[in-house]
Amino acid sequence: MHRTRIKFCGITDPIDAQVASRCGADAIGMILHAKSPRLIDSDRAQAVARSVPVMVSRVGVFVDANAGFVAQAARTLPLDYIQLHGAESHDYVRALGAFRVIRAVTLDTLDDWRDCDLPNLVALLIDSGAGGSGIANDWDRLDAALRQHRGHVVVGQP
Repeated sequence: MHRTRIKFCGITDPIDAQVASRCGADAIGMILHAKSPRLIDSDRAQAVARSVPVMVSRVGVFVDANAGFVAQAARTLPLDYIQLHGAESHDYVRALGAFRVIRAVTLDTLDDWRDCDLPNLVALLIDSGAGGSGIANDWDRLDAALRQHRGHVVVGQP
């Protein structure tokens, strides 16, 4: 039986992380992408990560960042998951082998990722391709893709 997991993303304040956790969030997402209006600096990210209860996952969201930076952030905060939203390749994910990775894909790139052999790739998050824009997925096409998928897929909502 599958259970829907809830991630509150774009959290920039420890109080917001605590409230989200009390409201049932399974995970707290922190945006670590320099071009995002929801970018969180490292001191603030550490405060948010420390405020998250033990049973709530800490997720760092990255877009085409240097793998060394991603690994350092994952160790420093510490993160439970690294979520990738850029053009990162299979080799990039493989280079982060010490960390659990959630890879955001679009319906157009799902087939490139659905059957790859990457032990640290723990989930695919199907996004509309315009993260944070409010643009919805093509739900009929998504439904058809999910029926064919044999692994774990997470559906991103705007």
